[in-house]
Amino acid sequence: FSVRAHNVAGASPWSLPSMACFLQHETPAQMSAPGLAETKSSTSLLISYMPPANLGACRGGGVFEYELRWARSQAALEAEDAKDAAPLGASGGAPGVALQVWRKRWKAPEHGPGGSDPPVLVDGLLTGRGYIFQIRAVSEFGAGKWSDYSQAYETHPSPPEKPPPVTTVP
Repeated sequence: FSVRAHNVAGASPWSLPSMACFLQHETPAQMSAPGLAETKSSTSLLISYMPPANLGACRGGGVFEYELRWARSQAALEAEDAKDAAPLGASGGAPGVALQVWRKRWKAPEHGPGGSDPPVLVDGLLTGRGYIFQIRAVSEFGAGKWSDYSQAYETHPSPPEKPPPVTTVP
């Protein structure tokens, strides 16, 4: 923008244009659904992700953190969204049904040109089970929208336990 002064004698010439600046701030763009980089073990998965298209800097704020959430079903993630959107004091969901959602946050790596960021390790999972993931970026202006749901990624099954000794019946 340019400015000029006014007084009783008239107006000054316009100033030189200023450097571009952002006056409106927004959260980072919605990210793509996370992918599976590797099934590490029977209790852990390595999840890949791409940074948001604008890195949150489109309107003045850079991404400084990522948040990943996962559950055994898409319904659990949807129920968490519904709970967050419900008026204070409202409750819902099927009685007695546990819809557990886990979360993990970490500092965003320095963003280089193009490519994806290093994958994130998610451990403490149940063996041979599938999990659905979502991710979002966080900047000084807040968290972006959750990504679309990933497909279900499964941990390796664990080997069976040793069977009891065989007994014969006469």
